[in-house]
Amino acid sequence: MNEHMQFLAGEPFSARRQHLPASTGSRSPRLWNVSTACGLSREYEAETARMREELGVVKQRDQAPLGRALADDEPEPEPEAPAVEEAIESNRQRSEALFGAIVEEQRHVSDLIVRHKGGWSGDVQRHLADKAAAYRIAVVEMSGLARTSSRRFSAGRRLRG
Repeated sequence: MNEHMQFLAGEPFSARRQHLPASTGSRSPRLWNVSTACGLSREYEAETARMREELGVVKQRDQAPLGRALADDEPEPEPEAPAVEEAIESNRQRSEALFGAIVEEQRHVSDLIVRHKGGWSGDVQRHLADKAAAYRIAVVEMSGLARTSSRRFSAGRRLRG
């Protein structure tokens, strides 16, 4: 991607910028941003699912100390379940927030593609034409070598024959 294209595509994605690689090479930063945001969203969703599965166990674990404290007329212990529920809600909110950012970034990438599709198509067509010309030259050279080899072979057979 040329410098002009990198400039057009390079509007930074602010959320979770520290997770982006230091160098994106020739790739558009927008594409890294969408990919990174999608990965983060999947991580939040996976962590949320794991915590939801664990929540029942945590609630059961909270019951035994609470029961002992109540039976012994002692202060109630801090339960773990509310912290897990809070983390679940926090991850849900993060995932939802990333969804909006992902949609916005995908829109920017789509707009970039639409704006430059014609130019990129021309570049591809020129590249294909160059490669086709090089292929035709190679075929002509190889057929010339084949004729030369065939003549030498035929001349050698006549001399032996």
